[in-house]
Amino acid sequence: MVDPDDDSPVTGGLDTHLQNGPPGPVRKPERQQRRRWPFVLTGAVLVAGILATVWDWDWFRPLVEHEASAALGRSVTLHHFDLRLGRQTVVVADGVRVANPEGFPQDVPLAIVDKLTVTIDTIEWLRHRILVVPDILIEQPRIAATQREDGSTNYLLPVASPGASGSAARLGNLRIIGGQAHVVLDRLRADFRVTIETRDTADTPEVVAEAKGTYARQPIEASFVGGALLSLRDAAIPYHLNLKLANGATRATLIGSVQDPLNFAGTNLKLELAGTDMELLLPLIGIAFPKTPSYRIKGDLDYADGQIHFRNFSGQLGSSDVEGNIAVEPGPKRPVVTADVTSRQVDLADLGGFL
Repeated sequence: MVDPDDDSPVTGGLDTHLQNGPPGPVRKPERQQRRRWPFVLTGAVLVAGILATVWDWDWFRPLVEHEASAALGRSVTLHHFDLRLGRQTVVVADGVRVANPEGFPQDVPLAIVDKLTVTIDTIEWLRHRILVVPDILIEQPRIAATQREDGSTNYLLPVASPGASGSAARLGNLRIIGGQAHVVLDRLRADFRVTIETRDTADTPEVVAEAKGTYARQPIEASFVGGALLSLRDAAIPYHLNLKLANGATRATLIGSVQDPLNFAGTNLKLELAGTDMELLLPLIGIAFPKTPSYRIKGDLDYADGQIHFRNFSGQLGSSDVEGNIAVEPGPKRPVVTADVTSRQVDLADLGGFL
């Protein structure tokens, strides 16, 4: 018992409690905390899913149109714009329309694309700020390319400069479905239509194109099979091609590969020409030959030291056999042609135009 007359301080439970300080917050069991985080994550995913569902990327369409117009130097409009985020972000543009430059009719635009799909490697961009584009799909593009008599064109676009990082985009596969082009070249008296598509093969994708119409006021038909378009940028991989052309009475075949397509170096090309008159080659190759009898020649075509070389050619010119080498140096006004030609059986009448 406690004596009420005792003045000594009370010691015991209360004093001990005060010495130990006020009671701290009650700590929740770690097991309860571990149970909560899956619900938080699920909620975050649910919110992101709802946002992605209701978000309309068309709100950014005016900005995309403005940037594209500034890059191409003419008006670009879109019917619909969409963005699918992920490790690989997919950009989709429907109803792309690229207008003609000023001074050309605006009723028929330069290009219309039903659907453009561009895939971007998001991880590479976030980690290294490198724009990697693994795949580009162009569906139903329609192009109206025009060159006027004065030399002005509607299809020459400004060359894109490297980005802020100083390096250009790394482009992968380019696919085209149902491509069509109408080409009118007043200077060359040409008006023809082209169909172009890409197709997958066992080795590498190929580009297949066919043209039909008129060129130099003569009927023209051409077929082309080549490597993937973007492989033109790769100097380490040979670009294979197979071109067959008929323009009036002239026939041409070019088969082989080019090591560095943009510089036309390291070629392995076989060229065969045949026709009724070499004078008709001028609009096709830009070199003026005199009037000749029927001919058929074939040889190796390459480009080096600023000159186009037609090496080791052989064939017939009228009743004469011909073989040798021809070098053409393009010039600002007219090309310079140097020929070393021999013949075992020559009829001077066949070479009268040259003489």
